[in-house]
Amino acid sequence: MKLLKQAVKAELRKLFTVRTTYVSLGIALGLITFVSFYIQGIKSTGPFNDTGLYAAQVGGAINIASIFIAVLAILLVTHEYRYNTIIYTLTATKRRTHVLLAKVITVSALALFFGLAVAVLAPFLTALALQVRGAEVVHQVIAPLDLLWKNLFTIWGFGMIGLVISMLVRSQVAAVATLFLLPTMIESLLRALLNDNVAYLPFNSLTAVASGGKLTPLNAAVVFMVWMAVGLIVSWQLFIRRDAN
Repeated sequence: MKLLKQAVKAELRKLFTVRTTYVSLGIALGLITFVSFYIQGIKSTGPFNDTGLYAAQVGGAINIASIFIAVLAILLVTHEYRYNTIIYTLTATKRRTHVLLAKVITVSALALFFGLAVAVLAPFLTALALQVRGAEVVHQVIAPLDLLWKNLFTIWGFGMIGLVISMLVRSQVAAVATLFLLPTMIESLLRALLNDNVAYLPFNSLTAVASGGKLTPLNAAVVFMVWMAVGLIVSWQLFIRRDAN
């Protein structure tokens, strides 16, 4: 346990001592602020009779934040291979399993913390902008626990996808390209072959947790967890058997 704690501290140090982390999170917050306050608030034409208006802002903010979390998860791994600092990481701990587990914990903590922050920030900014305008909004119906678990699971899932991709590919450019090609091209092409069964693919099952579809949110979460379990097991086996390079 002590070695794992040391490994987690090391991963957190790597994450928060590089400028890319702050730039990425800053851009994400800037986009969320622009969309929530300006687009959905100041410039929105209404009508404001949707009881789920503020809840929708949470989902929109999480969708933006998820991409940046996935990219940061990729960079956390691929930076070490790109600059060959992975050697120091592996020699600093006795077990490679601790290194992988520490990365999982670090990405999970970042995703959940940042996801919770934007989940609160986005509806607040929209409400503030509408109040500034003097717009009348109907009473909002929000199920906080249901809303939070679905959206926090979504951003955590994107972080895990980024981590798994980077552990398998290890190339920074290839990992980022794979992150964007999987949902937009590969899973879209597979739709013609799988029809409704495309809902069981990783990205489709993850997005279904919050947005719904063929699978219920809970079933979609279970399907995604199976994909992630397989991906992490394969990543772990490759990581403990392959050389640092």
